[in-house]
Amino acid sequence: MADEIDVLVAYVVPEDVWYVFPVGELARMRSMKLFPGTRRKRSKFEKYREAWWILQEDGRGKCYNISLNDSQGMMSALRG
Repeated sequence: MADEIDVLVAYVVPEDVWYVFPVGELARMRSMKLFPGTRRKRSKFEKYREAWWILQEDGRGKCYNISLNDSQGMMSALRG
């Protein structure tokens, strides 16, 4: 439910790529395609690849400090 989350974070394991989507961007969508491993097909969502700046502030004044090289630390920060 959109009123319960602010962002959706997706990890594409084979490519070792993260996407950070603001939930408002996904509100009317039923599915999406990401193309992290090819230059021929470019997804309109590439602007959200490694878009950690979206997490800088969550609207309640809470800022996240996340190490992009530490996926365990990132997951801990996201859990609160």
